[in-house]
Amino acid sequence: MKNLLKVLILIIICSCSRQQKTNSDNYLILFKDRFPIFDGNNWEVLVELQDSKETTIFATRHFADTILSVRVHRHILPSDSIVYEFRGAGREFNFENDLVDYQELDENLNIIYWYKYTRGDERQKFFVLGKYYYQYMEGMLNENQQEYFLKNKDSLERIGGDSIPNLPDSF
Repeated sequence: MKNLLKVLILIIICSCSRQQKTNSDNYLILFKDRFPIFDGNNWEVLVELQDSKETTIFATRHFADTILSVRVHRHILPSDSIVYEFRGAGREFNFENDLVDYQELDENLNIIYWYKYTRGDERQKFFVLGKYYYQYMEGMLNENQQEYFLKNKDSLERIGGDSIPNLPDSF
C-alpha cells in the first residue's frame, strides 16, 4: 500500500512538472509572435503568478555576460478574450570589479533608463540615461514635479548623466 501511494505521488509530481513546462513553452511561442524582444532561443520562464483572471509571466534569457528579463501580463476579460500586455524588460550586464549596468527597455529594445551599480549595493545608482524617468516611475517625485515631468516628458526622458538638477517644485 505504501509503495502504491509513493508511485501515485511520483506520477502526480511528474505530470505537474510536465504541465508547467508545457505552459511555459506555450507562453514563449505566443510571445515570440507578439513581442519583438523575444527574438532568439534559450528563454526560460521563471515565475508565473496567477489567479483566475490574471497571470504575470517572468522570463529570462542568459547570453554571454548579459541577462535579459521580461515581464508580460495576461488578462482574461469578462468576454473571456485574452489580452497580453508587455510590462517591461531589463538588461543587466557585468563589468570588472562587480560593477553592473542595468537598462530598462521597452518592447522594441529601446533604452528607457540606464544606471550602474555595484553588485550587492543597488541603493547607490549612477545614471547614464533617464534619471528623471526612473524617478517618475518609482514615485520619487512630488505632485508638482510629476506634473512638470509629464508636460516636458519628451525632452526630459532623454537627458543623460547622474548630476542633474532636481525638477522644479513649481512652474
